[in-house]
Amino acid sequence: MSINKKTALQTVAYSLIGAAIGVHVGFSDDPRLLGITALLPLFWNCAPSRYSAAVLAAAYYLAAARGVPLGAATFFGDGNSHSLLLGTILWLSSSAALALPWTVLWTERVNILGQILRLAAVYILITIPPIGLFGWASPLLAAGILFPRGAWLGIAAMTLAPPIFHSFRQSKRKVVSVMLPCAFMLYVLASAYIMPFKIQHPNGFAALNTHHSKSASGSARFTDAFIRSTDVFDWVILQNTPYILLPETIAGTWNRASKQLWLPLGRYLEKHGRTLILGAEIYDDTLKYDNCMTFLGKDNTPIYRQRVPVPISMWRPFGGKGTAKAHWLADGHITLLDGRTAVCLLCYEQYIAWSMLLSMFHGNADILLCASNQWWSKDTCIPNIQIQSSASWASLFGLSYISATNS
Repeated sequence: MSINKKTALQTVAYSLIGAAIGVHVGFSDDPRLLGITALLPLFWNCAPSRYSAAVLAAAYYLAAARGVPLGAATFFGDGNSHSLLLGTILWLSSSAALALPWTVLWTERVNILGQILRLAAVYILITIPPIGLFGWASPLLAAGILFPRGAWLGIAAMTLAPPIFHSFRQSKRKVVSVMLPCAFMLYVLASAYIMPFKIQHPNGFAALNTHHSKSASGSARFTDAFIRSTDVFDWVILQNTPYILLPETIAGTWNRASKQLWLPLGRYLEKHGRTLILGAEIYDDTLKYDNCMTFLGKDNTPIYRQRVPVPISMWRPFGGKGTAKAHWLADGHITLLDGRTAVCLLCYEQYIAWSMLLSMFHGNADILLCASNQWWSKDTCIPNIQIQSSASWASLFGLSYISATNS
């Protein structure tokens, strides 16, 4: 199809619409703003051409992931020019990969069943690996805002609504072609800007947010870990809750030295009927590691191993020593002593849909436990996206929610 003036204007208009929707992702830490992302599949369904559908999706993902170049540059190499280039390549390539299904599966108007099947296929492709490994800012997050506690029915509604409302627009009756789509738009706007949003805090949990910057990472020296642990120990001892959650990798590498530092605290908490959940990196004999939430104290059996480490920086295909292991198909469930089931998400897993949806596919849960390190992204919109995403998942599946973060 040749690009005439009309097509060019439509393409520009749809790119601006996609960017405007994407800016709501991470604009603040208010999860309600994610409700606006429901407009992406709505406009995609109404796109007049494949060009318009492609630029709509590409502009959305580029805007939503706008913090990736700087965040990745800091993660890979303290923001130098080489790491900034690598971050920019990651930003552009991942956005292109996520936009690809929206481009390929767009078509000229088909019947409503065909539209539903195509949108469902798009959702599946941007959720499951390999594209799903970079599946941040999924429009499915809007389901947690528009349909709280809707669970899988909320996701079904996100799949059915755009094709149905597009068919309404084609109706000859004005009340159907105008009023109903407008009512849906008003509901989306009200959910994003006006209606209250609440998530329950899990009973018996306390969490600590720290500000240790890069020193609270697995690569930190043991002396750094020892120095920062003093204030953490004092805070933990003062808590009087059954479970205490600490940020990702707060214990650094889980070796003989770090065990000597943390295990006495675990024994103390066990005597007082409490449990500490802390982040640590556990290496195997091949010097590959699991990024973990490990439990110390009364409930000292569970251990959660991160299922989706950050691609390229932590996990690499055929990676050798020093790379993270991935557990793509694990359910992420932890059963607590009191019988409640917790879904665990470690850092990167909070941004993508695959980990959370896989967990809920395996069965219901009561609590969403999140731990992360934000030292590499604190000057970007990425921390806001993390909060928005995890809160939206908790809302969608009716889970109580708690998180611990190091910045």
